[in-house]
Amino acid sequence: MQAVQSAVLSKMLSLNKEKDDSTSVQTKSSHKSRLSHSTKSSTSGSSPHSKETLITVKAKMCCAHAEILKFSDKIKEQENILNKPKLQQQLSKTRATESVYEEAFKDQNLLERDDMD
Repeated sequence: MQAVQSAVLSKMLSLNKEKDDSTSVQTKSSHKSRLSHSTKSSTSGSSPHSKETLITVKAKMCCAHAEILKFSDKIKEQENILNKPKLQQQLSKTRATESVYEEAFKDQNLLERDDMD
């Protein structure tokens, strides 16, 4: 299991390096040769290719999760900014209701004092 994890990590690092290296552009011929090589290995039914594919998929998933984690703080911050007006509106309503109750309570206390006199 640890061997798979280390292979996924190394593949993930290589994928990140490929993504960051914007100057490396493949030519059509290199793409065709790579495509024909992958077709040959997949038709031969070799296990290393399927293991490589699994590792690549896991590495891509790890990269995707890393990207989500990287931006999760920004997403939360934006959600909080969007929720702030709603919360302010709720607070205003609550304060208004509170002041109505407070005024009613004062009026009731005044009426009770008048009744006692």
